[in-house]
Amino acid sequence: MIKNKIAIIGAGYIGLSAASLLRSKGYQVTIFEGSGSVGGLAKGISVDLESWTLEPFYHHWFKNEQSIIKLAKEHNLEHLIKTYNPRTTFFLDDVFIPLDSPHHTLTHPQLTFVEKLRLIYGLVIIKLSRGWKKFENITVKDWMVSNMGEGVYRKIWEPMMIGKWGKNHEHISMSWFWARIYTRTKALMYPDGGFQNFNEQFATSLLNQGVDIQLNSMVSKIHSSPDRESIKITVNNIQKEFDTILYTSSPGLLKKITSSLEINYSKLNLDQLEHCSAISYLFTSNKPVIENDYWVNIPSNNTEILENKIPFLVFVQHTNMIPPSHYNGNHVGYCGNYLSSNDIFYNKSDKEIEEIYIKGIQNLNPNFSSSDIIFSNVARAEYAQPIIKNNHSKLIPEFDIYKNKIFWASMNHVYPWDRGTNYAAEIGKRVALKIHHSIAGR
Repeated sequence: MIKNKIAIIGAGYIGLSAASLLRSKGYQVTIFEGSGSVGGLAKGISVDLESWTLEPFYHHWFKNEQSIIKLAKEHNLEHLIKTYNPRTTFFLDDVFIPLDSPHHTLTHPQLTFVEKLRLIYGLVIIKLSRGWKKFENITVKDWMVSNMGEGVYRKIWEPMMIGKWGKNHEHISMSWFWARIYTRTKALMYPDGGFQNFNEQFATSLLNQGVDIQLNSMVSKIHSSPDRESIKITVNNIQKEFDTILYTSSPGLLKKITSSLEINYSKLNLDQLEHCSAISYLFTSNKPVIENDYWVNIPSNNTEILENKIPFLVFVQHTNMIPPSHYNGNHVGYCGNYLSSNDIFYNKSDKEIEEIYIKGIQNLNPNFSSSDIIFSNVARAEYAQPIIKNNHSKLIPEFDIYKNKIFWASMNHVYPWDRGTNYAAEIGKRVALKIHHSIAGR
């Protein structure tokens, strides 16, 4: 039997964080990553040699996200994290309307005085509530209408829910919304050099501590050894043997690579765990689309993306938070959507998506042209966002999925918190402790 050799499949923040704790406990840890870099959906790309890297999917941290701060301190990376106070707005009736303070709420042009008070009242209830469980068996729609009123829901929240969740917008649990509001801060954090700089320095620290990180190493199968005392994985067509496996990716791929094992998939609720895919359009330009705002929420009236005047959920003018000087004086913007991977929009070509998004951008700024764009990138992620319906906690699988030897941790496990690197880091530590206790008890 091979003792204390642990394989982690996936070098996103769950895998990296779990490796950090497991190595500190003395285990031999090897991370296998199918791509050529660490970071998962937070990995960055180089636009040119003189600029900070940019994430194909927009990223930041909220000021109160303590798991990532703790992780940074453990690896002497806290100096990389800087705090910013950018402005968030809604684009309503062709006007940018801020809604990130009580003052902005009280001056909202679309709400009556009573609706403004009910909106503030509802947000205070959420902020003062210390737990999510009482929100789990009621939808966002039902809670909002009951506590904030029909007018507030229809004018403020329903268009955002449609944009985020499409045809599922009336079925989303209020526990998801509570977590979004409860943890949100106006102040944001971002690492110097971009997320990839942080990722690589984190990985370097792990390497220096003895973690083995193998990039471009695709795991195609997990199976038992003949004596059933250890677990084998097939990596780039080569079999390797370990005592314990931690898998950190999607439920669909989990089912595929463990098909030879006797795993009760129905107990894991794999067929009931729904998720959205994501599209993100990143571009640099010689002028900004918008002058002052960092994050612009785009309300939607139609669940069919292409039927909306602006066909994306959010516009992020990244360089209204991080100065353009870090990108050779150019401006950085993002458009993004969550949708089904079967959606016709998701399956359009990169060129078609770019053309559609540019038309939407021109509805934000009619003076912006495709000729202003210097660099662009369309990114897709099929497994990007769990769909959180009522009583979702009953669907969350256990970490241990096979005889205390194979463990699974993913975005489905961070509930009620939203997907993101901070909560990935948190769940990585939790599953690592579970593995440690399991090995100690064998």
